[in-house]
Amino acid sequence: MAHGAACYRQEAIHLLLTWRARRTTGASGVHGAVALVVTDVPDEFRAILGDGDGDDVRYLPVDAAQLTAWRGGPQGYIHRIKPLAILHAVASVQGCTDDAFLFVDSDTSFLADPAPLFAAVHAGDVFLHEREGTIAGNRRHTRSQGRLHAMSRHRSFTIGGRPQRLAPDLPLWNSGAIGLRGDRFGLIAETLELTDAIHAVLPIATAEQVALAAVLAEHRIVPRPAAPWLLHYHVFKEFRDDLAAFFAHYRGTPPDGWIALLPQVDPQRRIAPKLAFNRQPKWWRQLRKAVGRPWRPLPYPWLT
Repeated sequence: MAHGAACYRQEAIHLLLTWRARRTTGASGVHGAVALVVTDVPDEFRAILGDGDGDDVRYLPVDAAQLTAWRGGPQGYIHRIKPLAILHAVASVQGCTDDAFLFVDSDTSFLADPAPLFAAVHAGDVFLHEREGTIAGNRRHTRSQGRLHAMSRHRSFTIGGRPQRLAPDLPLWNSGAIGLRGDRFGLIAETLELTDAIHAVLPIATAEQVALAAVLAEHRIVPRPAAPWLLHYHVFKEFRDDLAAFFAHYRGTPPDGWIALLPQVDPQRRIAPKLAFNRQPKWWRQLRKAVGRPWRPLPYPWLT
């Protein structure tokens, strides 16, 4: 799913290139998955990934009116688009109950062949990107987490058909990846309903993730982490500049030439200086910034 600014489409194109680079083919020579791309500008994808013939990538164009409706109006909740885009993509292929589906945010990169992940989803496992603490455990991390904890102590929501509060020990998960089998997509519809209820009283950015975690807990489903297969670089917004420079420099490369260029814009490598800087004590980081010596990005390989 990639809509809005060009940086999101560039992230998603890079994601799909890493998928093509990591995937394997079966004995018949057929790839084991088809990418369903929900986007408002499919031509940008076609220019790099090819036209899409149904065997590899299928484009599902959406317009501004549809995105606004999914969001719940011009002032609605942006992440409300995610569950509706997922349901739209599944409906577009008339998904069967035993089909394995994996949603991934645009700011992710495949680290390994996802075939074992799809096999586990097909067997009935549910995947989310990675666990991120609990409601009570995270209450001092950010202001919104504190507000979530306070609300969970006093407000009830209808979950699984009965009024209940969000448990303070509810495991919270990052939903940068969501792996579900076709017979479990009722969970997404339940998540959307709970998302709307939570966001109406607490308009925080993570309302969708909290709702999904609560729905899974209500159904006694313990998800598995998809992190071994994916890098979710949501803390590395600077990678958008890297991708813009990469795609501009190699503009005109044919679709079959991009994979060979991927090592030049590897997010695992390019994020390393920022992570090393952030591991230092806060006072040290503040001092470095004050004297004009913050962390520095790596040079681009094509400029050295």
